[in-house]
Amino acid sequence: MYIEKIDGEKYISADCSMATKKVSLYSGLIILPVYVLYMVIYLLRWNYANIFATIFKFTFLLELFILAVGIIAVQIISLFVKGALLSAMSEGKWDNIKFKFLAENQKPYVTINEPLTVSQYRLCQFVYILCFAVLPFAISMLIGDFMFVLASFICVLIAGSDILLFFSLCRQKASSYIIDYNGMFLYKIYNKRT
Repeated sequence: MYIEKIDGEKYISADCSMATKKVSLYSGLIILPVYVLYMVIYLLRWNYANIFATIFKFTFLLELFILAVGIIAVQIISLFVKGALLSAMSEGKWDNIKFKFLAENQKPYVTINEPLTVSQYRLCQFVYILCFAVLPFAISMLIGDFMFVLASFICVLIAGSDILLFFSLCRQKASSYIIDYNGMFLYKIYNKRT
């Protein structure tokens, strides 16, 4: 549905935003329990020896570089998957999808210029979080190398604002419409008048 189709007499709009510092604080509060959960699960499956073996390898710095390249690749793929889902659910398809780099957070981002239902947008956020923040940890559990756990920690840190956005959208009605702006935590909700 294009923005022009949302009639001002039928819908009430509300801007939802949060300052960057506040987003960082709340994201930190969300990701700390995730870190603890990841470590507990990893230590139940593997042991401390894997952690020390990873950190004290003579190739540790090379593996850190490869890790950074891998995180960037996983993030690009995850953003592309989110963009593909957004375009599949929109009327304008790929014409309304924009890939941007948010300078205030040093983070790539995908946005859409037309309203979607909150349930559709939540699904796109969930798939992005699943691909970018959960999948690296699942791989680390299969492989057992602590370097992948470090990668999953960094991915969760980068996706913290998206996790916060997902939880904030859980409070909205699924049938309402959302327009994503060109900011990290800035969107407009359109609720039907009663």
